[in-house]
Amino acid sequence: MALGTFACEDNSTAPALTYPTTYAPLSAPELGDLTARFEDQNPGLCETLDVYGFVEDVDECIQSGGSVTCSNSDRLIELAKADVARNYAVTGVRHREDLHVRTSKCYEGTYSPRITLRFENQTWKGLEVFGTEIIAHRNNEGLVHLSGHHYPQIFVPPAEVSIQTAEESLVGKTLTLWPSYEYIVKEDSFVGEPFRVVYPYKVGDRIELRVTWSIDVVDLWRVYVDSVTGEEIAVEPLVVS
Repeated sequence: MALGTFACEDNSTAPALTYPTTYAPLSAPELGDLTARFEDQNPGLCETLDVYGFVEDVDECIQSGGSVTCSNSDRLIELAKADVARNYAVTGVRHREDLHVRTSKCYEGTYSPRITLRFENQTWKGLEVFGTEIIAHRNNEGLVHLSGHHYPQIFVPPAEVSIQTAEESLVGKTLTLWPSYEYIVKEDSFVGEPFRVVYPYKVGDRIELRVTWSIDVVDLWRVYVDSVTGEEIAVEPLVVS
């Protein structure tokens, strides 16, 4: 069976639609079977799968040889989108229309002639899903590299925590940027209008897809607060420390 024909239910990474949507590692037999089918359908690739059954996001592994016609880039882009969707069971992308090119570069006359495509993060019900960039390299013969994935199922409930409540929960919190710099969040520390995003949150060996408020604090930090439970999920610096 071609990977593109796998139904959601055939891949155990597809969870029940409860909140937060949670992805757990596959069993060894499940992962072994999925890996074997992936390798059988993609003999030109040297990538493997992670414990959740998604294409492993590791250092690029690109096969040498082949040819590419850069003047035919538009067709190669569409073929690459079709390749990603064909591998739905391990990329989470069912429709090529769900892929939007962020950058495209074509290389002729190298040891590995190819077009290199970076696709935007997944969008689910209008919300960006962090950490879901897909990278594909293709030549005239087929895929030579594939990494990254979307999540095939995400449950997005209505917000139960308001923006005001989420911001108020951060007032008084101490944020650090460098070991010697600390900042205490105040009521007037917030910048811009918070918006909701899907944040993949690791809890043990599971991934929880948290629907969070993205809140900027004095243009130095971005704090993610669960819009359903009110929990603080992550703090990320907006500048390089």
